This record gives sequence, structure tokens and C-alpha cells, in this order.
Amino acid sequence: MEYIHLAIRGEESIMVTSLQQPVLIRNTKLGPTVFQDEEGHQVTWQGRDDPMGEDIQPIPQAFLQSSEFLRSLSRGTFVLESASDDVTEALAGHLDSPALRKQAANWASKQASEKVSAIEVVDHKANADIVTVKCLGPATRGTGTCDVEIPVKEKGKNEHVPLCGQHEALAPQYVQTEDNNWVRVALAPRQQHQSIVS
Repeated sequence: MEYIHLAIRGEESIMVTSLQQPVLIRNTKLGPTVFQDEEGHQVTWQGRDDPMGEDIQPIPQAFLQSSEFLRSLSRGTFVLESASDDVTEALAGHLDSPALRKQAANWASKQASEKVSAIEVVDHKANADIVTVKCLGPATRGTGTCDVEIPVKEKGKNEHVPLCGQHEALAPQYVQTEDNNWVRVALAPRQQHQSIVS
């Protein structure tokens, strides 16, 4: 960041230019991250390890006065990449406070817990995909099975015998084996009982 100082000597003015080392902050999140402070200053970082290096951005000095930005630093969303010694020391002293370390640890624990529950939800929904299975009813001509494809939810594909509309009445004739296959049980012919007369 460049600052211009004017020094006036008599009738002539001398322009002196001085440079101050910018505060460079790196984004640790995978996707683009935007921070805007209360005064409306805004900076956008690209995701972590951006090939163009846009995951590192200079910030306005006002960010160093923002409690939300300092909280993001303590939580590890942003990391100090480079700054002048006095800024580095001030941030280190601030971020090293026991209260902020405890808050950051609690926040990290909460994030890990939410990540696990989000994965469980995703895994649970993954079994709701629709798949097709072939009808096990008898073929209408010759031997074999019907093989008409039936859409079912992947999660429950083994809960009911796969039968098409034409063969669904045969469901009571099928039993499931230990390896989740379905077998049609042959029904014995009815026996007729004759009365024994003595």
C-alpha cells in the first residue's frame, strides 16, 4: 500500500513516497471465500492452492480492527502469509490468548462433527438411487424367467421379490435365500383324503 507525504519548505513542495509492507492473507478453504467488514471493505480469495495464486490476497488495514476477521484467523479459515514484524507480533499475541484458543478448538470440534453428520446424510441418501432388476416370474413362452426390467430403490431392492405387474400375484410362491436370492417354491398338489370305512 502506498502512502504519499507532502513536506512544504517555503514556496516549494517536496513529494516523498514511502511504501508500507502489505498484509498478505492466505485462504485455507477449498472454495472461493469472501470477507467483508462492517465498513464495506471486501476481499475475495480463490480456493486453497489456487494455481494462479489467488488464494493469497492483500487486505486493507481495517480488517485488522475487525473482530470477525480476527475470529476467522483464529479458526484457521485465513492464515497470515506475510506482514511487517509489528503486525505479525500483534496478531500472534492476539491469537495466542487462551480464550481464543478454546473458541477455535470448540469451533474445530463442531466443524468435524457437522462434517461427519453430513457424510452420514450423503451416505444414507446414496442408497435411494433407482436401479433396475429383472422380473423373476416365469417366461411366457418356453423356459426361463420373464426378465422384464423393474425400477426399484437400491436400498430396498432385496426387500421384495422382483416381479413385474403380470407376475406380482406369484409373490407368495417366492422365498429369499441366505445370500439374498429369490427362489420359487414348488407347491405340492393337494392331497385328497379318503374316509376309511371299516
